[in-house]
Amino acid sequence: MSRQQVQPDTNPLFLAEVLDNLYNSVAMSEAVRVDGKITDFRCIYVNRAYVEFVRQPLEDVYCRTVLERYPGLHESGLFDKLVQVVETGQTLDIDHHLHGDGLNGQIRLVVKKFGDGVLTIFHDIARRKRSETELRRVNTQLEERVAERTVALREAQERVELALQTEQHNNRAKGEFLAMVSHDLRSPLVAIQGYVGLLASEGLGQEQVEQLNVIDQCAEALLRMLDDLLRFSRLEAGQFKFETEPFILSALLKEVVDIFRPAARQKNLGLHIEVDPELPPLVVGDPAQLRRVLANLVGNAIKFTEKGDVTIRVWTTPQEQPATGWILHGDVTDTGPGLDPAHVQRLFLPYEQGEGENRRARGGVGLGLAICQRLCELMGGSVTYERAPGQGSRFRFQVKLGAVNPEAPFGE
Repeated sequence: MSRQQVQPDTNPLFLAEVLDNLYNSVAMSEAVRVDGKITDFRCIYVNRAYVEFVRQPLEDVYCRTVLERYPGLHESGLFDKLVQVVETGQTLDIDHHLHGDGLNGQIRLVVKKFGDGVLTIFHDIARRKRSETELRRVNTQLEERVAERTVALREAQERVELALQTEQHNNRAKGEFLAMVSHDLRSPLVAIQGYVGLLASEGLGQEQVEQLNVIDQCAEALLRMLDDLLRFSRLEAGQFKFETEPFILSALLKEVVDIFRPAARQKNLGLHIEVDPELPPLVVGDPAQLRRVLANLVGNAIKFTEKGDVTIRVWTTPQEQPATGWILHGDVTDTGPGLDPAHVQRLFLPYEQGEGENRRARGGVGLGLAICQRLCELMGGSVTYERAPGQGSRFRFQVKLGAVNPEAPFGE
């Protein structure tokens, strides 16, 4: 297909609209001749920018000749140059200083022959220079602001780095302090439990045995508090290490239930577990930390339930890439008093012990659920709370467990 040349639109109205939207001033003038000699120029067209520049009524521009409006053109020599453009056809391109005749300023002037007259195009150099000066001023201000902002950001970054270093130092100091305190307190507590055991074997009376049991339970509670403090400190400092090993999931669940059956029986509570029959027999993960999560949730359910039942449900779903392992889901439900919705927002915060004097009287430092949440998150999951006061509590958790043999068909 041959190319067709596109003809420009020569409609006078279209050209006038184009010229009116130009930034530069444009004027068309025809020569006024006497005996063949150019004696003046009469304006036949000006655009909007021209009228704004000369600040004269449009009727004055059209009704008067160039020399009538600007007699100073003779003295400056510019009129002769305009005549030369018409006679020679050479373009005039100069910088010209306007002075008098109501105009004052520097312009860039381009004059071309147009029929028997001239086409004059000019723009205000002073205006352009003012714009350039203003632009440089704005650029300078922006550069100063950027420099100030850069300094402020650098100072903020230094403050953040200093705060992080301080926090890391404080975490190390806290961890070292807790480790030292844990060791210094653990030794006498273990000794207390040892001597309690020795005394219990001496054939004491029933009342004395009960008193020794209280001492032993208090010592055990203090040991658990120390373990929680030390474990939470390591979790917060990022110093907690997970083990990865294969283990039998059903055996771990049975072990947790067996540990808490005596406590449930002592309070006349039912303790039930519902396990998905499709549960994988062997998985990979950290059994000690999973056991700790389950033990904390089940222990809390028994602790805060006075009558009724505690039920554990466990099931699995495949991960997004099934061969890599499973997502272990579980919930621990009780028939206790439940929690007020306003308190649920603080439930997983460190050192929160629940609500009411009854919960505070149960002991502990309020780290159990915070530790559960951190452990579940580090195992790729979460722990959440459901239900309301008078309807019991349900804690739901999920963690990721690996497959023993990722190459084997899923489920084997």
